[in-house]
Amino acid sequence: MNCGRRMFNKLGADTDHNNHANISSQINKSYETLLNPLSRAVHLLELNGIEIAEADSIQDTSLLIEVLDLREQLEDAETEDQVAELRQENQESITQTIQHLSQAFQDQDLQQAKNFTIKLRYLTNLDTAARDWQPNTPITLHH
Repeated sequence: MNCGRRMFNKLGADTDHNNHANISSQINKSYETLLNPLSRAVHLLELNGIEIAEADSIQDTSLLIEVLDLREQLEDAETEDQVAELRQENQESITQTIQHLSQAFQDQDLQQAKNFTIKLRYLTNLDTAARDWQPNTPITLHH
């Protein structure tokens, strides 16, 4: 947050209160975007002219099967321990995907970065569904 504080201090004392609040809000929103790996990846892609639409889906068949399998396991889970185990596996996939995503950006391979961002979106949605899991309740994923 030190960087955010420096940006805020650069505004100076002569900035009016409303403008000051607006800029502060923009700084906070930017900070939150950069903290979250998914929103950060989407933002970096947008800066490079690549949009990820809600309709963009997984092109890799094996990944699609993996995501559908995880969803099915979550739907079939009967105990919180089963869900916790699935969440742990999913967290490992998320961590690995973030590493691949970082490498794709370092290599400036924007198509791969887009693919990993879409994968991260699916895995993040699975994590949210697992976190919100309730016994005998249908699983709803939002993409």
